[in-house]
Amino acid sequence: MQDKARDKIFAFVPNKAEAELLRSYGTDPSFKNITSLVPNYRYIDIIRTGLLIKHYHENDSPENRAHVNKIKKSLIRRPNGRTLLKISNLATTPFFSIILELMNDLKRQGYSESVLEENFDMIVDRWEESSMMVKSTDSLDDVLWFCEHQVLSSKDFFILCGMRSASELVEKAYAHFEEDRFLADRGYLGQLTKSRVGNHPRTEVLYVRSESW
Repeated sequence: MQDKARDKIFAFVPNKAEAELLRSYGTDPSFKNITSLVPNYRYIDIIRTGLLIKHYHENDSPENRAHVNKIKKSLIRRPNGRTLLKISNLATTPFFSIILELMNDLKRQGYSESVLEENFDMIVDRWEESSMMVKSTDSLDDVLWFCEHQVLSSKDFFILCGMRSASELVEKAYAHFEEDRFLADRGYLGQLTKSRVGNHPRTEVLYVRSESW
């Protein structure tokens, strides 16, 4: 009975192994970061659910795909189910770490917790349409078009991310806009970050419209 009572704190009804994993994510750096930024956020535990889904993605098997399907069906049935899915999906992607950096920067600027929550709600609502996971099969023109479309649509922010060989495309796009000033002249500031995931490089660029924050 005690286990069932504790399980009610989660976003869905987990089995015993899932409950143990969900509890362990309380010490995950990204989860601790978001809880330090918006500790009273009403959907905070959906982030933990997203980390579990990420675990299943990284350990792909028919059984784990079934677990993911079950969790997502459970989320979509809840009130605001589409928002819950957007949050859980965000936590599975490289874009989550980029957005955390944006949130941390806003906190350093002195934004209150309530304003941080409002901004996080906005980010959750828009991140899918404002993010591009660049693939090695994309052309530079594809990446440039995505960025230009975001600017012409007056998006508050947008993100590029490239893994392995696609990271070079992200760097080329960033260099292009640094040279021709198309984004800067329209109030967009870009921040490029290079990191390694295992033995593979990853390049990320976050563009933010300065007047939006």
